[in-house]
Amino acid sequence: MTVYNNELDIDSSDERDTESDLELPNIIDIEGYSLARQKMERKRLFRSKKQRSKEHKEGKKPQIDFIKNPIFTDDKNCEIFKELETRAREAVNNKKIFTIIGGYDIIRQSLIERGWIEKLLDIEANKCTVNEKLISETVCDYDARRIVLSHLVKSSPTYFIWQPKHFDGISYKGSNPYRNRINRMRTFDYTVKEGLHNITENIQWHIIEDLTELNYPRSYLLMDPYQREYFQQEFRRSLIASFILFVNDNFDNVFSDSAPISSEVVFISLSRMEKYIKIKQDLYIGFDKLPHSVTFTELMKDVHQVIYQEKKIKFPEFYDEVSMVKLKTNIQLMATDINIYWPESKYDGHYNIWILKPINRSRGFGVLLFKEIEKLFEHVLKHTENKYIVQKYVERPLLVHNTKFDIRQYFLTVVTKNSVNIWCYKDCYIKFSSQEFSLKNLHESVHLTNNSIQRFYANGERNDGLPEHNMWLLKEFQRYLRSIGKQNEWPNKIYPQIKKNLLAIVLASLEDTDLEENTFELNGADLMIGNDFQPILLEINGNPDLSYTTKTTRDICPRVMEDVVKVVIDLANDPFSPTGEFELIYECQIARLTPPHTQKIQLNVDGKKIMPPLHAPRQFFPLKNITELVIQGEKMLNPLKTKYCRPQLLKIHNKGANEADDDDDEEGSKQKNSKKSKKLFKPTKLYRSPHKSRNIFQKVVVKPYSNDFVSYVKKLPTILQSTNRRFINLNDLMRYLKVE
Repeated sequence: MTVYNNELDIDSSDERDTESDLELPNIIDIEGYSLARQKMERKRLFRSKKQRSKEHKEGKKPQIDFIKNPIFTDDKNCEIFKELETRAREAVNNKKIFTIIGGYDIIRQSLIERGWIEKLLDIEANKCTVNEKLISETVCDYDARRIVLSHLVKSSPTYFIWQPKHFDGISYKGSNPYRNRINRMRTFDYTVKEGLHNITENIQWHIIEDLTELNYPRSYLLMDPYQREYFQQEFRRSLIASFILFVNDNFDNVFSDSAPISSEVVFISLSRMEKYIKIKQDLYIGFDKLPHSVTFTELMKDVHQVIYQEKKIKFPEFYDEVSMVKLKTNIQLMATDINIYWPESKYDGHYNIWILKPINRSRGFGVLLFKEIEKLFEHVLKHTENKYIVQKYVERPLLVHNTKFDIRQYFLTVVTKNSVNIWCYKDCYIKFSSQEFSLKNLHESVHLTNNSIQRFYANGERNDGLPEHNMWLLKEFQRYLRSIGKQNEWPNKIYPQIKKNLLAIVLASLEDTDLEENTFELNGADLMIGNDFQPILLEINGNPDLSYTTKTTRDICPRVMEDVVKVVIDLANDPFSPTGEFELIYECQIARLTPPHTQKIQLNVDGKKIMPPLHAPRQFFPLKNITELVIQGEKMLNPLKTKYCRPQLLKIHNKGANEADDDDDEEGSKQKNSKKSKKLFKPTKLYRSPHKSRNIFQKVVVKPYSNDFVSYVKKLPTILQSTNRRFINLNDLMRYLKVE
């Protein structure tokens, strides 16, 4: 007899359930197991899917799948299985079955502490039995009990699902589970760069005064030809505006007597910007071309030499001190107009840098910065497999020790039966780049703060006050603000504006959102802070990273996951339960239409006496009515003044004559008919021949108000005897005979 010795060691540092009284045996009889397994299969211990579906249709409650395990034969392990079966039965009755795909051990442990049982997804797809699973792998006590409990509840529906985005491998029929996915149309899904761009394009229709506000860099989808063309125009305008602002800020030092750059670049820039402003004011239509001696490429080259290479501009010819003062005044006025008509230019700076992002990628991969539009489009044409969005880079951010940073802010959206609740996490963390900030160096280590990018670079020469792992908690950032005398900026300005930005995006997306009850979604928003302490929304992540990559994330991520369970699970059962650090920033009421089959119907029967009808039921005898047609004077009336039919007036419209007025004066009608007789009129009427097949027509030429027409009407009963069709009224008959 073959014997396996399976040592089950449990790490004392493991936070999972390590109850000492629940131990699996370390001796397994394989031969006895094989015989018992054959006996199990013969008795069909596990119910078939057909039987389970039959019980579901009959309205029976889901039951646990009992296991008569041949491996565990002693009394101690029988008690263990009885306890596991009791736990499984309670979880099924209380609808506490959950499935989590991925790590997220904090969420898993929080649910288990609340009496929930996990249904493992791989057990459902595995064809082998639980016994084979237990002896085929070296598992610890905790994993073994997870497998057994999962099998006990495998026929029950799942009531809590935590799944990755776009994962459809979980079926939850028969339940309305808590699920961490809210379905939106991709075109308005703010977790996708394209969807966030589309929302910002239409945000003006959803702004609520004193409640929502959005600060987002201007962006353009390059796969759209119209937006691509507009981006090229905006790139040129932004280049000229940044150059004028640069000359305005450095007017006393930018001119020189012996300089390589002609002063013509200044006058051309002022002229072009004046036309842009007139277009903004709707006072100018069309664009004059640049002088033949200057192209935009040459203009951009001169601008880059002045800004990047710090070359001087030659003084204009025949200019004296008075003329230079006037030029300086004109440049100052133009700079003021730029800030008025393009308020976002306060973050633009002087370098006209644009950031290119692939739409279908995340974590900073494939993101590049450009200052020349030719190189930008050259890169796009080389990588046609990707779709790109281009954004204006924030050149004037708030810096910490001359280093760029951004904020990761978590927020939670929960859809209940009657409302959509938006929660914002009070805590957040700061991500730094590994190099000091510089607009002349466009490398990703300087400008991208993603941890997935910065982990590949060693920290450069920076201030000692910055962390080695490039992350701060909020309390450390607030300590820095206090050190520079800005301690009130976070509670009074930054955090309230962050909530307004997030709320504006979520509310604008609700029109294209499937508001399914019990769905929720945890998102991570990335925001920058401008030099005026205003937050600027960059993007929103649908699958925020909750892994413990640094000391900072090891502190905040477990608290976020624990508080998500408090909001989603605890608050649904107890409206007064604590929600951790999540605060409710808005509750949007929704009106749900009750399906007809779920509406309450009053089954009352009211009796009423049957009364005879006031009029006999309407009947139609078209052939009889047509024979009663008579010609009275020059009018053709329908004297169907029976008790079944109301009188109707039949008008014969003549294309070559004017319509006759409905006047009973005989003299007036005679005068009008005399005028009609002078007109040439040859109408052609069609009717079915009674002596030929129904598909053959015979042409009849008649004049209205003549004897032929009267005889034609009298012959209609004979003509229509061959048809079995009933005519509702005279108009129906005329359409059938093709009489206009």
